[in-house]
Amino acid sequence: DTPSATSMMQVMTEEKVKRLAVAMATAASACDVRQKTYCCRMIGNLTINPAFVAPIIKEGGSAFITEAMKRHPTDVGLQGQGCRALGFLGLRNENNARNVLENDGVEVVIAAMKQFPNDERVLQFACPTLESMGSAAIEVRERIQALKGVELARHAWQNVLSPNEKIFWRIVFPATMVDTRFIFTNAFLEENP
Repeated sequence: DTPSATSMMQVMTEEKVKRLAVAMATAASACDVRQKTYCCRMIGNLTINPAFVAPIIKEGGSAFITEAMKRHPTDVGLQGQGCRALGFLGLRNENNARNVLENDGVEVVIAAMKQFPNDERVLQFACPTLESMGSAAIEVRERIQALKGVELARHAWQNVLSPNEKIFWRIVFPATMVDTRFIFTNAFLEENP
């Protein structure tokens, strides 16, 4: 079982995060899908702390995640945790969102949504990932729109996500992306409770 985000924050430093990112990137080809899923989950947990995002990106964290997602497109656990980790890496930061875009992050998130169109384990992370990255950088938004990511995310909201997930994201979206939301706009949320 992976450590909780809280317990990880208590023992991690930026230097430890950098060493961890280097180790993951170095061992990526030798890891099995379970280990890659664990690494994606760890990255997602670590990047809850904004101080840890830069070292993970610098050491190739988004490339590690997207490569893992490309190599294992049918593993629902990896796809869900990969979407989650990419979302935290690109959250509210234009340069980080661009880094995720440059490493095919938008493509792998949308591919995961298409592979698992009715699986909340993927969609609960894929939808806010697209919203957060697209809200951070216009070129990311344009790529999401070109790949029909808005339609996929709205379909998930309307047809797949549970009422509890919707309540959670109704709180998070306005608090984190006030004026830049483009998928889950206030008008859309009012029309789709």
